[in-house]
Amino acid sequence: MFKKTSSVALSLAILLSTGSVTLANQNLQGLDLNVVEKINTKNIKGASNQEVTDLQNELKKLIDQAEDTDTLVLKTDESINKLKIFVKTAKTYLNSEDTNKLKSTIEELDQNLIQIGGDENNIKDIYSLKTKPQLEKGVYNVPIVLRNFELTEQNSMGNNAIMSKAKLIVDESGKIRLRFNLRGLYFMGAYGHLTNLWYYNNTKEENVDKSHLEYLGELTRVKVLKTKNELDAEGNLRDFLKSVEINIDKHVDNPKRYLKVKVDAMDMLNGINPYENLDENSTSPNAILTLDYRFIEKDPTNNENPYSQGDELEQAKKEAKISIDNLSKLDSNSKAKYKADIDNAESKEKINEVLKEAKYANDKIEKDIDKSKKDAKSEIDRLTDLSSDEKTNFKNKIDSSTSKESIEAIVKEAKDLNKKKKDKNKKKSEKIQRLSGDNRYETSVEVSEKNFKSVDTVVLASGQNIADALVASSYADIEEAPILLTNKNSISDEVLDEIERLKADKVVIVGGQSSISSSVESRLKKEDIKVTRISGRDRFDTSDKLSQEVSRLSKKSSQAILVNGYKNIDALSVSSLATKEDLPILLNGRNTLNMSVKNRLKQMNVKKVYIIGGNNSISSDVEKELNRMQISVVRLSGTDRYETSANIAKYAYKDFNEAIVASGENPVDALAASTLTGKKEAPILLTNKNKIPKSIKKIIEDMDIGKITIVGGENSITDNVMDDMEDML
Repeated sequence: MFKKTSSVALSLAILLSTGSVTLANQNLQGLDLNVVEKINTKNIKGASNQEVTDLQNELKKLIDQAEDTDTLVLKTDESINKLKIFVKTAKTYLNSEDTNKLKSTIEELDQNLIQIGGDENNIKDIYSLKTKPQLEKGVYNVPIVLRNFELTEQNSMGNNAIMSKAKLIVDESGKIRLRFNLRGLYFMGAYGHLTNLWYYNNTKEENVDKSHLEYLGELTRVKVLKTKNELDAEGNLRDFLKSVEINIDKHVDNPKRYLKVKVDAMDMLNGINPYENLDENSTSPNAILTLDYRFIEKDPTNNENPYSQGDELEQAKKEAKISIDNLSKLDSNSKAKYKADIDNAESKEKINEVLKEAKYANDKIEKDIDKSKKDAKSEIDRLTDLSSDEKTNFKNKIDSSTSKESIEAIVKEAKDLNKKKKDKNKKKSEKIQRLSGDNRYETSVEVSEKNFKSVDTVVLASGQNIADALVASSYADIEEAPILLTNKNSISDEVLDEIERLKADKVVIVGGQSSISSSVESRLKKEDIKVTRISGRDRFDTSDKLSQEVSRLSKKSSQAILVNGYKNIDALSVSSLATKEDLPILLNGRNTLNMSVKNRLKQMNVKKVYIIGGNNSISSDVEKELNRMQISVVRLSGTDRYETSANIAKYAYKDFNEAIVASGENPVDALAASTLTGKKEAPILLTNKNKIPKSIKKIIEDMDIGKITIVGGENSITDNVMDDMEDML
C-alpha cells in the first residue's frame, strides 16, 4: 500500500514537517542537497505564495550573512572558500518555489554558518595575516576584530564592543588613520560599555613578549570623534564612546595594533567605581586590534564614517534584538513579538520605544525574583566559613537563576557546604593559617593587621608595578614597617583605615609617578600624614635609590643582592635573604653589569654579591665582571622558581621551623609576604595554585616545619593545597 523509504529520509521528512530545527540541524549535517531533494518525489503543491516568499527571504538573509565580512573576518581561507562554494549552490534556489528545496537549503546553510563561527579550526592565526598593501590616497573599508592578548586564537571580551566595519584613511602624505565605531556589550551577565580606550603607539615586534609590556610602547588615548548618550551601569544617562580614531603611522605594515581597554561592567565586578577614575589600571586588559587586509576595498564614496545612517539603523536593530534575547524573564513568544516590532521600526526612536516596552514587561516579571536573589545573597554573606571565592560562586549561581525554587536550592547547597567546612575548621590545628583579602590591596592590609600593632612608618607600593615593591623588602624590614599596596591614582579606604590604625606618622612611597601618582600623595597629606618618596627614573634607578637607603641604615653594607630587573619571578622569594641580612636589592640586565650598579657596588665597598637565578636570568659574564672587581659571588638558583625559593630559604636560614608560603604564579601576594619573613624570621616558599611542587614538599619534610602562614586567597593558593600542607606538618 505504501512504498518503503530509507530511515534517514523518513526521519528528515518528519523533522522538517514538524519544524524541529535543532534536530534537523543535527541530522542534516553532512548531507548532500541532492539527497534532500529526493526525500519527497513531488513538490508541495499546497504551499501558499506567502510561505514560499518567506522562505525565499529567509534564504536571502542567510546568503547575505554568509557574504558579509562580519562572518568572514579572521576565518581561515579554507573555511571561507568552503562557505563560498555552498553559497554559490544556495543562490540557485533563491527563485525556487519548491518548499522542500528551500527548507533544506536554509537548514544546511545555517549549519555552515554555525560551523564557520563556532569551530576553532576555522579561526585564522593572526600572526599569519597579510601585511598592509600599498595604498594610494583615499578611504578604504577594512574589517577589524579584537583578539585576546594572551590567547590570540580567541576574541577579546571587548570584541563585542567593536564594530567590525572600519575605515582606513590615507592622506596625501601617506599618513594613515583608522576609524571605527563602538557599541555596548554584555560582560558576565551585565550590560556595559567601553569607558576608555588606548593604543600602544610604538609596537616594534611581531611576537610581543607578554612579560615585557614596556616593549609595546607608550599608551596613547584614542581620538574621540563622537559620543552617544546612553544609560550607564547605574541607570544614569552618560556619554560613551561611539566613534574613535587611532594613528597607525608607525609600523603601518603590521596588521595588528595593541590596545588597552576599560569596561565599566568589568570594573564593577572588581569593586571599582567605573566612572570616577577612567585611567588605565589592572582591570584594563590589553588586547590586539587586528585588521584583516584580505578584505580591504576602496570606498567609492570616500565616506570616512564607519557606518552610514542606513547601516546604523540596521545595526541598531541587531543590537536591540540582542537586548531582547537577554531579557531572561520573557518567554519565546513575547520575544518574537518584540523582535518583529523592531524589524518594522523605521527609526531609532521607535526601536527605543519597543525596547522600553519589552524591558518594562521583563522587569515586572523579574521584580519578585530580584528580591529573592537579594535576600539569598545576604544569607550567603552571613555564612562565615565560606571563602570569598565560594561566596562569589554561589552568588553567581543565584544571579543566573530564573526561579525562586532554584534560588532556594542554591542557598541550601551553600548552607550545607558552610556546615561541612565549619565542622572541619573546628578540627583544624593551629599549625597553619591563611592571610588574605578580597583583592591584593586588602591582602596587604590583612597581613599588616595580623602582624603589626603600631608603627612609625608605612611603606606604600604599587599593586600593579610590582618591581618597585619587590626591592623594598629589606628597607621595610629595617624600618620595621609593613608594605601596603595601592592603585596608581587612588588609595582605597581599607588602606587608609589601616594606616590610621597603625598610628603611622610617615608614609614612604616607593616608585615614581608612573607607579603611584601625585593624587595618592595629596590624599595622604590631607590626612596630615608626612609623605616622602623613594624613586628613580625607572625600576633600576629606584632600586639604586633604595640600596642607598638600605646601605645607610644597615650594618652589612659590604653585601648586596643582584636580580634580573625584567624577571619579577626571580625576586619573588629573595626577601628571605634580603630581610635576614638587611641587604640591598639591585636590579640588573641579563648579559652585562649595569654601569649604575657597578658604581653603586664600588661606593658601598661591596665585597660579596648574591646572584638570584640561573644564567638565563643573570649570565656568567656578569659574574666574571664582579670577580674582576674583587667581589665574591654566591649564586642562588634552582630548576624553577619553586626550587629557587627553597634554596634561598635553606641558605638564609640554616635551621627553621616556620615558613611563609606565597603563590609562585601570582607575584602580587609575595609583596605582602615579604614583610613577614623578617618579622617572623621565617623564609618565603613558593607553591603552585593547585599542587605543592616536589622541591617544596621536600624542604617542608627535611626542615621539619611545624607552622606555615599562607599569604593570598583561594585564587592564588587553593584550600586543597592548604590541607595538603597541614597534613605534612
